[in-house]
Amino acid sequence: MQLLRSLLTEIYVVLVIPDRKKSTIKLAHFLLPRFLSRKKDNFIDLGKVLNKMVRTSH
Repeated sequence: MQLLRSLLTEIYVVLVIPDRKKSTIKLAHFLLPRFLSRKKDNFIDLGKVLNKMVRTSH
C-alpha cells in the first residue's frame, strides 16, 4: 500500500478500523484517510461524512 500512497491523495479514503490503538491509527494514517471510524462506533458521523463527500463531489 505504501507504493500506492501517492495515488491516494487523488481519492477519498474512509477507514473503519478495529480499535484505537496507537499502532492501528499509525498504520491507518499511511493510507491518508479523510475520516477514521471504529467498527464499534454507531456510524452516524461516518454517514454524515459520506453524505458530505457525495454532495461536494458533483
